[in-house]
Amino acid sequence: MFISTTRQKYVLDKCAEAIKSAHSYSLNPSLYAKTFNLKYKLDNREYGVVLFLYEGNLKTVTLHRENGQVEINVDGHEEKFKELSKLMQDKIMEIDDIKFKSIFPEYDLMEERNDILDELLNNSPKEVKEEVQEEVKEKPTKKKWFKIW
Repeated sequence: MFISTTRQKYVLDKCAEAIKSAHSYSLNPSLYAKTFNLKYKLDNREYGVVLFLYEGNLKTVTLHRENGQVEINVDGHEEKFKELSKLMQDKIMEIDDIKFKSIFPEYDLMEERNDILDELLNNSPKEVKEEVQEEVKEKPTKKKWFKIW
């Protein structure tokens, strides 16, 4: 479906609302791409928002509703996709915390968690290569004495 930019922005706003009201999620990981399906309720019916990440970056958002679905690509919506990615991460951590506390109600330690979600979203082959290149560039260069004259 080809929709105007105004309608795309409207759909992305509805995606943000759906992510905020999500109650569960599922993950379909692969080597370079991960798909998160967040489930939310609207009018006592359950729908989903599917977020497709490629190499750690959100590329596509699909909003499911009763009569169909709308898929939006990142092209032209980079800032909104960053916002949706952050919302998704926060919501998934919230859902995980709620599930963990329901399983272990006696757990009361307040420590930083080793966040597997950050590892899933932030470790991409390009980032690792960039970090190595930055380390190589930071080495001081030595001037040879004969180039001084």
